[in-house]
Amino acid sequence: YVLGFNLIFWSAALHLVSVNSKGFKFKLNAPLIGIMAGMLIAIFDLFDDIPGFVLPILEFSADYTLDMMMVLLGAVLGTIPKEDFKYRPEFGYLMLIRFVFYPLVILALAALLPLDFLSAELQWGIRLALVVQAAVPPATNIMLAAKLYGSEKQVHYIGTGILITYLASLASLPLFLSAATLLFR
Repeated sequence: YVLGFNLIFWSAALHLVSVNSKGFKFKLNAPLIGIMAGMLIAIFDLFDDIPGFVLPILEFSADYTLDMMMVLLGAVLGTIPKEDFKYRPEFGYLMLIRFVFYPLVILALAALLPLDFLSAELQWGIRLALVVQAAVPPATNIMLAAKLYGSEKQVHYIGTGILITYLASLASLPLFLSAATLLFR
């Protein structure tokens, strides 16, 4: 689920936010290279072939990448003028679809998954992971892509949307986690 999203986002979706976009252009970039390298290492079971001196670097970057993305997101959001932080009607539709309908559909699908061949703990974990992925606010990828490839107007618009969706998730996330616990535990 997350892998598919990241592959699509970093390969195909970036042109949508690009100010200078003239149709689809495949762009090879650092996140996409990292995703592909990780997939190749996993598919061909090359973990033992990674040189010992490289492992600490990979572990360090794995431990701190998300933290650094959050710092970068905060820095970008901090540059948005307060007059651009305003609610827009389309954010309401987004929140309804993203934080109500979508998690409800995933909750129903998770309940219907034929996982009887797995242990009860693994069934619970898979179902909960699906619901958590559906109910959490959007990732920071779109904000970072807007900052790198888009306009300042896009950054302000997307940043405002991200903040509003994070606030909406404060209400919706506990509800869907509670529902998943009641249904699947």
